[in-house]
Amino acid sequence: MAGADSMTVDEMVLSLDGLVSEALDYLTKDKDGFFLMVEGAHIDHGGHQNSIEYMLAELLAFDDAVKYATEWAKKRGDTLVMVTADHETGGLWVNEDAKYGELFEYDYDLGKYVNYSWSSDSHTATHVCLFVYGDEINFAEYSAIGNASLIKNIDVFRIAKTYLQGKNVGV
Repeated sequence: MAGADSMTVDEMVLSLDGLVSEALDYLTKDKDGFFLMVEGAHIDHGGHQNSIEYMLAELLAFDDAVKYATEWAKKRGDTLVMVTADHETGGLWVNEDAKYGELFEYDYDLGKYVNYSWSSDSHTATHVCLFVYGDEINFAEYSAIGNASLIKNIDVFRIAKTYLQGKNVGV
């Protein structure tokens, strides 16, 4: 992809992974290192609207951005990629008997999709995942809860900051 400064507005591709690519190309010029936060904010909008099509399209775009960042990090060996959410929205439930490719199965007699449902159009108390690629981090060491499998989302910044300080990276 050509640099954004050499492209016209009509030539720019504003996909999330394209934006991540441009940001990484620019930020790697800083010899002191950098921190990049990327948000897939519209996944949340799809949950609020209970729109499976909207949510999945946004989730797939975010997945492409994560794939790009992870592949980029693999080539470097000095990069930590952390992926999480600040909350869950919509309370999406997928029927446990649904098979791949059947998510959009519609029952005309019932007048609804039968392989998923929503429990809310707001934020839920459902736990969200934290995925990490790169150096190993012992989350139990950093967790206020003391359990590596469960940390508070508000602790992610503190964990990253403590981790980076241990690597002698200015924070």
